[in-house]
Amino acid sequence: MEDFYVEELSKKEIFFKLFITLIVIVCAVLLGMYLIKKNTLHIKNEISLEVGSTLPKKTKDYVTSKIISDSDYRIEVEGYKLGDTLDKVGEYKYSVKTKTQIREGIIKVVDTTAPEVEVQNLIVGTDEGYNLDDFIVSCKDYSMPCNVTTKEDKDYEEVGTYNLNLIISDNAGNKTEKKVSLTIKDGYSRADTLTSDTKIAKTEPSYDDFVEEYAFKLFDKAVPAGEDNEAEKYLLSLLEEDLNKYIPEKYAGTHIVANETIELFNKSGYTVGYAFRATLSNGEIVYLENK
Repeated sequence: MEDFYVEELSKKEIFFKLFITLIVIVCAVLLGMYLIKKNTLHIKNEISLEVGSTLPKKTKDYVTSKIISDSDYRIEVEGYKLGDTLDKVGEYKYSVKTKTQIREGIIKVVDTTAPEVEVQNLIVGTDEGYNLDDFIVSCKDYSMPCNVTTKEDKDYEEVGTYNLNLIISDNAGNKTEKKVSLTIKDGYSRADTLTSDTKIAKTEPSYDDFVEEYAFKLFDKAVPAGEDNEAEKYLLSLLEEDLNKYIPEKYAGTHIVANETIELFNKSGYTVGYAFRATLSNGEIVYLENK
């Protein structure tokens, strides 16, 4: 029978083998951590966007980890679709999903943009009142309403022309300033001037295909807003009629399946008339004619 011997290792050899084993383990752990990190989905925890801007469509706007293909990610935003216009200030949750992972973050929609304002100078009679909103022709902003104040803390009653500095602010605290003039005239009537302006300045609702010749009814004088005014009385009376008789002749044989009333205004917001946009039984959309 042969004798077996167990090889005795020196302390140096044992230390060397342990050292090599340790290095292999450490390398394996580091490689594993690297691969996990490389394949882990990372997103932006918080994204700040301006109200009125477009919600980004690209994955890189949300994901911070390496992107192989946009098709590997599904992005959803609370209350919106990618590419939509962000029309309201607030915080919205969003999520990014892959086949194996999901992450959630927050989109903050902020308003740092001052209102877009068009103003006009004002002329009033000595016995007429006015308010600061009368200087405003239009105010566009995502944080309505527009609030109007003035640097000049005084009232004007005497005949003359006065310069005012208006401050127009929105609900987010953004401000813009406009200079206007107020003229007070003896024997002048602003009310008569406003009602005599029958030029169409805007419509509600607004359609790009509308032109002045499509107006169904234009009043001799513009009508100020108010309960039970003459414009509303006319409209209510007309809507009791059969509007099919106002379909343009070229569409004879069709009938109205849907009709929309369009109110016409002058630059001061007084009603100057109405138009009617109708959908016909053949699918055509036309403006009714009062001939």
